[in-house]
Amino acid sequence: MTYLALLSLPFVIIGFISIISYNLKSKNLNYTNRQGPLISTGIILGSGLGGFIDGILFHQILQWHDILSAVNAPDSLIKKQVNVFWDGLFHLFTLVFTIIGVLLLWNLFFTKGNIISNRIFVGAIVMGCGLFNIIEGTLNHYILNFHNVREITKDPQLYNHIFSGFFCLLLIAG
Repeated sequence: MTYLALLSLPFVIIGFISIISYNLKSKNLNYTNRQGPLISTGIILGSGLGGFIDGILFHQILQWHDILSAVNAPDSLIKKQVNVFWDGLFHLFTLVFTIIGVLLLWNLFFTKGNIISNRIFVGAIVMGCGLFNIIEGTLNHYILNFHNVREITKDPQLYNHIFSGFFCLLLIAG
C-alpha cells in the first residue's frame, strides 16, 4: 500500500498545480476571458501524455527500468512480474490523467468566458509533460530511489541527469 501512495504522489502534486493554475486570468485587466482553465487542462493532459512517454519508451520499448526496479531487481520471473504489475498501475494513473484532460478540454468548448488558444494549449501540454517527468523523476530517481532511468550502466546518475535536463527544457519551452 505504501508503494501505491508513493506512486500516486506525482499525480497528486500535478493535480494541486492544475487547481492553482485554473484560476489564472488574462494579463489584460479589461479582458474578462480566463486562460486558467485552458492552462490547467493542458497541464493535466500533458502530464498524462508525459507519463505515457516515460512508460512506453523507457519501461516497455527500451526496457531500461521498471517503477520499482531499484527496489525489486527484476532478476527472476516473479520479480519481473511484480515490476510489470507496478508499471501497469503507473500506466493506469497516466490513463486516468489523460482521460480527465480530454474531459476538461471537452468542457472548455461549452463554457463561456474561457480563452481557447492553440499557442497557450500546446504550451501547457509541453509544460505539463516536462513538469510531470521532473516531479516523477525527482521523487523516483533521486529521493525515493525506486529506479534510475537506466539501471544497468556504469553511471546511472548520468542518465537521470540527462532525463531531468531534457524535461526541464520542455518545462521552460512550455
